[in-house]
Amino acid sequence: MEKIIKKLQNKIDKIREVLKMDGGDMEIIKYDEKNNLLQIKLLGMCQGCPMAEITVKNFIEKELQKEVPELIVEKV
Repeated sequence: MEKIIKKLQNKIDKIREVLKMDGGDMEIIKYDEKNNLLQIKLLGMCQGCPMAEITVKNFIEKELQKEVPELIVEKV
C-alpha cells in the first residue's frame, strides 16, 4: 500500500483540499494490490451526501487514474 499511496499522495492531498472546501474529507482505508482497488471512507459533510458516489467515481477516481490508470476507487 505504501508504494501506491506515495505515488498518489500529491493527488490525494489536492482532492482532500477540494473536499474540505465543502466541509468534507476522505480517508484511505485499504489498497488491494491484486485487484488494484483503493478503498476510501468519506468524512464530514461528504459522508452522508447524496452525491457521494458521483464524487467518488467522477472526481476522486478520475483524478487518481491520471497517475494510475487502472486504479478503481471504492467508497466503504
